[in-house]
Parts: sequence; C-alpha cells; structure tokens
Amino acid sequence: MISSVRWVSIATLALLTVASTCLAADPDTTGALPGRASIGGSLGLSYFGHTSGTGSNVDSKATLSNWSGPYSVGAEPRFSLAASFRYVMTRHLRWQVSPGFLWTGYSKRGIPAPMYDENFPTDPYKDHYLTIVAPAQAQIQYLIHKKPWLFHAGVGGGVYRLWVENHRKVLKDPVTFVKHTGVYPGASFEFGAEHFMKSLPNTSVEFVTDGHLVFAQDDKKFVSGLNSNVFAMGLRIGVNYYFPLLKSRSATQLPGLKSTK
Repeated sequence: MISSVRWVSIATLALLTVASTCLAADPDTTGALPGRASIGGSLGLSYFGHTSGTGSNVDSKATLSNWSGPYSVGAEPRFSLAASFRYVMTRHLRWQVSPGFLWTGYSKRGIPAPMYDENFPTDPYKDHYLTIVAPAQAQIQYLIHKKPWLFHAGVGGGVYRLWVENHRKVLKDPVTFVKHTGVYPGASFEFGAEHFMKSLPNTSVEFVTDGHLVFAQDDKKFVSGLNSNVFAMGLRIGVNYYFPLLKSRSATQLPGLKSTK
C-alpha cells in the first residue's frame, strides 16, 4: 500500500509542479474555455459503501439498498487523492482522465473476518484488514458556467486495481489459494464545483465528490466469504490550472519578427 500511495502522490505533485511552472510562464487569463486544458490534484476522504453480489457466499436476493457486502461491513473513512487532466471541447463538454488512490480500514470493534486467513489463524477479526483501490478512469463531463463558478457532472469508466490486506499481507482465499488482488473494470460518476480566483483567473479551487463501482466479484477465484462488487465514494478539495493546449504560431512568434506566411 505504501508503494502505491507514493507513486500516486508523486504523480499528483508532478502535475501541480507543472501547473505552477505554467502559471509563471503564461500570462493568458481566459479561464476554462474551449481549446484549453487543465491539470490538477485533490485530496480528501473515501468511504466504502453498500455493495452486492451473487456469488456462493452472497445472498442472491440482496439489493444495493438493504445489504452491506463483505468489503463494506465495518468500513471507516480514510484519505483519498486523485490527479486529473482535462480538455474543454465545447462550452458545455470536456473530457477527463484521472488516476487516483482510495482505501478503507475497518472498525476495531471485534467485527468477524469474512474468511479464514492462514497467515494469522488466531485472529478472527477485521481489525487489521485494508481494502485498497487504485483507479485509472476517463469521463465525459457536462459543464455549467456561473461566473466565478464552474459546475460539472461526469460519467465514465476505467480499470481498477483492487487488493485486500490483513496485517499488511495480501489475503489468500483458503479454498482456491488465489490472492485477493486483481485488475477489474469499473464505472464512475463525479460532481464538482470550481471557484476561479479573481487575481489568478486560470486557477480554480475545486470541491468534488465522486463514486466508483468496481466489478470485482469472481465466483471462481473467491469462494470463502470475500466476494462482491465494490462501491466507494470520495469527497475532496483540490486545485486546477487551465492553459492553452496548443498555442498558435503567431502567439509563439518573437517580438519584432514578421510572419513568414
């Protein structure tokens, strides 16, 4: 987990570093308009909510609204972070690609573990369980301009690396002997509001909430009590910097030189 946090943190810091460099070099202040891109990063909390599944260890009559899956029972909020690259196509549409990191720990109140762990046979509780998700996803987002605010709603999907640890070791199904780690498809949604600074019109402070549904259920590999889809939500605050993605030839021409066209 520490390695994954490190790499996503490095990616986020790198994007913000590039943004600060661009801020110093580019005097253009046209905001989030078509033809412009943005880079940004955000930090906040994640929560693993209700899930459902149809595996051998899951009630097939359970629904998303009335049943807590094995990944969410006893789950507590933990930090999350994400980086983003966006491109504004029209006044009301843009796309986004975003890597991230979110995870949950579990309440230390003697909640029974959903499966036997051969590495720690005398520990029957979820006290030291961690469920960790590293998404890499893309979205289409609809924009609403209310100066100095920019609101958005987006939907999309991507690939999600998910793994479960107990005492910092990846869990293994005691029947199939398969480790609880893998890369799965998933879907996502996002809502956000950006406030543009008066003194820095290219820079916005953003408040964002998102949700991720990871299709991690696998009835063949995981048959011992930890098998369902995973639903996680995030609430974060971050910073974005907007800039022209492709500068025109005339914009890069040196002062005093005539165009060769």
